[in-house]
Amino acid sequence: MLGHSLLAASTSMDSRIFIYEIEGIHQTDQVKPTIAAIRSSSTTRIPVPFDRMSDFMQRMHRLGGRIVAIHPSGDEAGEES
Repeated sequence: MLGHSLLAASTSMDSRIFIYEIEGIHQTDQVKPTIAAIRSSSTTRIPVPFDRMSDFMQRMHRLGGRIVAIHPSGDEAGEES
């Protein structure tokens, strides 16, 4: 039925993981508990579940980071660089 197919579609979308490429965030006491092992390179790649994307983008904005790119996990273009 229509309601069932919409529920199934949203459930499968919620389990997807996206890779965020972030630049401009630094290892601080505020970042340490929320993001593990931030590298010292110019960009950082962080996996984020679909259902947490909005919260994550707001947090990165508050921390002064800039989202450079977002790729679905397993996307060949996102995994190469």
